[in-house]
Amino acid sequence: MFSTDLIESKQERVAINGVEPQMIGMLVSYAYTSEVYISKANVQALLAAANLLDVMAVREACCRFMERQMDEMNCVGIHCFAEAHSCKVLEKRSMDYILEHFSSVYQQEEFLSLCVDKLTEIIASDHLNVPKEEVVFEAANLLNSIQLFPSVLENVRLPLISPYYLHDVIESLDVVKDNQACQRLISEAKDYLLLKDRRGELYCPRARPRRDSRSNRDSWWRG
Repeated sequence: MFSTDLIESKQERVAINGVEPQMIGMLVSYAYTSEVYISKANVQALLAAANLLDVMAVREACCRFMERQMDEMNCVGIHCFAEAHSCKVLEKRSMDYILEHFSSVYQQEEFLSLCVDKLTEIIASDHLNVPKEEVVFEAANLLNSIQLFPSVLENVRLPLISPYYLHDVIESLDVVKDNQACQRLISEAKDYLLLKDRRGELYCPRARPRRDSRSNRDSWWRG
């Protein structure tokens, strides 16, 4: 910024927007001491500042700190934060954590803040680790949007759900009864469940069992 022909090199004062002053001070101190104090209270602001100013060592240290703090309650927030700041390793490991611990993660408050695209990305994954597909439907049903629900339901593997649950719970929902797209998905699942001798010709991506993500535990790490 100051050693090239950028306009800032000719200004007496340069405004650095979107960064907390204290974080700038910590990064200046780090430049002289090679030491920085990372805590739960400052890690996100410090990472954002280090990311903006290209202080990669501090950025990576913040990512490792957040990874060590990851649990079912905060992994969604960590993933979204890592994605927003292009922290690819942390982004992937937090997503792996979400998929591995999905049965607990979807019950946390953070899960309700997911946008529909991110929710769809998660429940569409072959690596989603769930004891039964009904758990995936319960998570999808948390979406507070009648208009978007059919597109999310497409990613629930209804042919893997108990026919009793399909009849007693899913079909009874108004959003399902009043939507043709949802009805087609229900019909597809019923055909697959009832016509066992024709499953070869009725096979579709929604009938594909999810992979056991426990075999991929090495893809995420928690300290």
